[in-house]
Amino acid sequence: MELFEESVKEFPKEEAFYFEKEAQWQSWTWNHYHKEVLNFSKALINIGIEPYKCVNILGFNSPEWYTAFIGGMYACVIPSGIYLTNNSETCVYIAEHSECACLVLDSLSQYKKYEQHLQKLKNLKAIVFYCDLSDNDLKTMVNPYCTIYLWKDFIEMGRKANVDLELNQRIRMQNPGNCCNIVYTSGTTGQPKAVLLSHDNLTWTINTLYLNYREFVGNTRHKIVSYLPLSHIAGQVFDILCKIIFI
Repeated sequence: MELFEESVKEFPKEEAFYFEKEAQWQSWTWNHYHKEVLNFSKALINIGIEPYKCVNILGFNSPEWYTAFIGGMYACVIPSGIYLTNNSETCVYIAEHSECACLVLDSLSQYKKYEQHLQKLKNLKAIVFYCDLSDNDLKTMVNPYCTIYLWKDFIEMGRKANVDLELNQRIRMQNPGNCCNIVYTSGTTGQPKAVLLSHDNLTWTINTLYLNYREFVGNTRHKIVSYLPLSHIAGQVFDILCKIIFI
């Protein structure tokens, strides 16, 4: 989080990334990215998600994926990416095993993997969609187990939430050796296995990459294409984390 804050302070108006939406290229500055991260984290706190619970993220690479990943860390809620190809049984197993309290999805088809099993997910408080849904779609998903949000509404709730003191406390309570991210194996031999990665593990990794490869990168502005699945540690390290220091 300190590395992220440093990049925001140094390059607030620089573009953090570009993405295509509705057949048009758009961009987020580091300042906007930072605001989205804070609002997502405050929304998690506002709906009562406790520290060290988990946010599962299931969807294609997007600004929202990045935001949920970093925003979870800010709220001391552990992010975990889910493979797009996982079947319903595997998705539900990971949600139960990780004590998922917030589920971030990019489509109705991914929601269908959980729909018949929501009663089993005792920690789940919210499902957040970062896709366009109609009012009829939302009505069909009303259930007694958790609240359904559109991304824009969830972010707006976080923006309005009066939880800044709690957010600051959660940031301070995190230590280098604490788990900040869970990566699940593919589950080709039995159920997926959880790999817990600590804050110092990830910061050491990206700093080591920077120290060893900065001479090849140089001082010019470089762009990368985010195509690796963000549920995989390689995608997380190169697409999300290294981006923070290779600016």
